[in-house]
Amino acid sequence: MKKIIVNSFTILNALFGCFAIVSIINNNYDFTIVLIVAAFLFDSLDGFLARLLKVNSKIGSQLDSFSDTISFCVVPGIFNFYFIKNNISIEYSLVAYTGFLTTVLGILRLSLFQTTSENRYFIGLPTPSLTLFILGLNYLPISVGFYGKLFLIVIFSFLMVTKIKFLNFRDIRTNKLKKIYLLSSLAVFLFFGNSSISLIIIIYTIVSLLNKKIKL
Repeated sequence: MKKIIVNSFTILNALFGCFAIVSIINNNYDFTIVLIVAAFLFDSLDGFLARLLKVNSKIGSQLDSFSDTISFCVVPGIFNFYFIKNNISIEYSLVAYTGFLTTVLGILRLSLFQTTSENRYFIGLPTPSLTLFILGLNYLPISVGFYGKLFLIVIFSFLMVTKIKFLNFRDIRTNKLKKIYLLSSLAVFLFFGNSSISLIIIIYTIVSLLNKKIKL
């Protein structure tokens, strides 16, 4: 019964990822953000419940990886495809397929995650963070243009497969820096909405890079 509960949340992550794909195809980016945030919450809850209920299974691990592939690898790849396609001349439309580089790097990132056992931090930018960053670029409060956004997408996509240590929040109860970041990010999002999403991920990256130098 415990495994069914945990796996149900994992499947909901995949399901909302599928909904997000349809939403992108229908050019409904506002709803896409909502769906991916929901997928992210389900992804977080399945891990939390697995630890709380002490559930550990190979099927659950595989299911989680496949669900993340849909929501946080395929979704940003499709978003990139349409983003590029809608901003270039029709004779260069094949270039839009390069947007799926994010999907490839995301799958590689998930594969690397499956082979590591580090619990204190993430190695490489997590795929959910990258997905939220890319989707949030449409709402940036400052204009960076098509090529500026494309540059940011490429840079942050490659951050997924670096050796950089990014914060995770499993020890948030005892870590003041993580508490401050999480609470301030939530406050900023509630105040500024979608326009703050990409900025929150940029700050997450900076805080992760400076983690050892920040003492609280």
